[in-house]
Amino acid sequence: MKLQKKWVLWLIVAALVILAAGGGYAIYARVHAAAQTEQEPEIQTATVTQGDIVLSALGSGTLMPASETDLVFHVDGTVKEVLVGVGDQVHAGDALARLDTTDLERALAQAEISLRQAQISLETAQEPPDEATIQTARDTVDQAAATLELEQITYRGTMSSTLVRGPGPAAARQGQDGARAGPATG
Repeated sequence: MKLQKKWVLWLIVAALVILAAGGGYAIYARVHAAAQTEQEPEIQTATVTQGDIVLSALGSGTLMPASETDLVFHVDGTVKEVLVGVGDQVHAGDALARLDTTDLERALAQAEISLRQAQISLETAQEPPDEATIQTARDTVDQAAATLELEQITYRGTMSSTLVRGPGPAAARQGQDGARAGPATG
């Protein structure tokens, strides 16, 4: 009997080992098969038709101009007019912008008025004048004449500089009326 009990016991142990091994394999096969299924790419199919192929691409980035040049007026002032538009082709010497000369014209007119007033003062002083009054009047006229000449030189120089000209072929840069322009530095 003892031998029979041992056999039954060994049979039960062998059956448990076989069941455990079979269950382990079944679990392994399911997990391994699921992992392989997830890694396989999905294949898409479509019906073949004849037609044009349309492709599009999106992207982002910064556009850089082929060349860029800083343009400056040789005098201070306010930009009155921009003579070219964005993307316009320009050539060396083309006028690109014009300064407002209203303040210069006003200063020139004021200098002319000051000269005339000094001349009138001189004429008045020469009626029954003494030498000091005449000399003071002459000095005032000389000073007003020098101021007028300086304003005329400034006006002529500025009028020849109220157009900023491009140094060469380059795309015109966008300007705005009323923008401040400064003198060239360097």
